Amino acid sequence: MGRCPIAALFVALTAAGCAGQVTLSQYKLAPEDDVKLAVVYRAPPGTSFTDVNEKTLNVSVSVANRPSTQPPIYLFARQYSVQAADIDWAIAWENPGRGRIDFVAYPQGRSRFEITEEQRAALGTPIGHIVVVRRAADAFEVTEEQWALPYRTKDYPRGLAKW
Repeated sequence: MGRCPIAALFVALTAAGCAGQVTLSQYKLAPEDDVKLAVVYRAPPGTSFTDVNEKTLNVSVSVANRPSTQPPIYLFARQYSVQAADIDWAIAWENPGRGRIDFVAYPQGRSRFEITEEQRAALGTPIGHIVVVRRAADAFEVTEEQWALPYRTKDYPRGLAKW
């Protein structure tokens, strides 16, 4: 045989521009490890993260430490759509019930993975931040939100994810 059919299929799909949507994600556990604040970042299929186009940022707070075989339980979930080149973010828990995410964008053609830590502050432009606060044992909400560029949102219901 000598060739891996899956690798050949991947190369063929990539060459045809059908590789699908690329997704990056990151989360940070709350100080008490009961919930996690997460960002899932997507660029449109067939485009580069470094091109200026619509990017989606799914922000959620979910119950932590669930087995990977079980769907997540969301306490907050919202999708943001913005026009930007590559986006980066910093997630911080200010206290166990208050989380903050700061977003920055880099110039077109610059990837956050090719920029050194020292260059990030100089090249990154702050584009927004959100603060989520626990309102009940099973609910978080946005209490502060500011964006430096136009955006759209879509809220998702709290509770068990339906896959």
